[in-house]
Amino acid sequence: LEVLNINSPLLFTPPAVSFTLTILRNAPLRKLTLTNTTFKPKQWSTLLSQLDLPQLSQLAVDDTCPIPALVDFLHRHKVCNLLIHHKDDLTPPLLPWRSRTRTPLPSLVVLDGSPAIILSLMRLVDISHPFQRLVVRLDSVSVKQNHLSDLLSCTEYLTDLHELHVIIPDNATNLSNYPEGDMRVCPAKDVWLSGTNPLTCTDVISHCAPWMQAFPSICHLWLYMSGEKPANHLKQTFQTFSPMGASLPVHVIRF
Repeated sequence: LEVLNINSPLLFTPPAVSFTLTILRNAPLRKLTLTNTTFKPKQWSTLLSQLDLPQLSQLAVDDTCPIPALVDFLHRHKVCNLLIHHKDDLTPPLLPWRSRTRTPLPSLVVLDGSPAIILSLMRLVDISHPFQRLVVRLDSVSVKQNHLSDLLSCTEYLTDLHELHVIIPDNATNLSNYPEGDMRVCPAKDVWLSGTNPLTCTDVISHCAPWMQAFPSICHLWLYMSGEKPANHLKQTFQTFSPMGASLPVHVIRF
């Protein structure tokens, strides 16, 4: 057994928990998903501290998993792909800043989660190596009152980022407002923008054109949009704000 997906608390009920733990402790797992478990933070910490999965490369957990316990687990393993599942519309709390030695995670190259969770993790880890893909799932309400600020806060810990995927909720606000005085830039080379609703995502994405000012290293931009909307005007709008101007390759992917 190399892949185990647990998406329910049923396997952790008294009749099944012994069987589940036996599998977790003995199977040569490469991919593990633990979501919708209804674990409390202490239960997460206890479980992760007891697991030793030397072949694990992909991990998915709920955002109820305490970040320090998750960092300790990642430090003991060679996980390269991490998804932190955000299951509702509430913005998870941002982990308070504490002085702590940042933990190196040389194997991690793919991270997927909400801004608050990503930022909480980044504050505790050291990722100085090239990073393959960061997926930021923006919340309806921004952590820092501006979605681009949320985005830049997540990416400022990465000096070499190949792909940035941004998923924008339909009711997101403060998209077109460029944060005044914010001089930070994102090192991403390939940028993907998509919405959560295929029918309205084009309208949402169009407000993000000013963001291009924060991407001096961009090589390609991908936009997911509905099939009915004309693409040329949208392409030109994004190129207007980009440091590359009209030479920025903008790829439109139709639903």
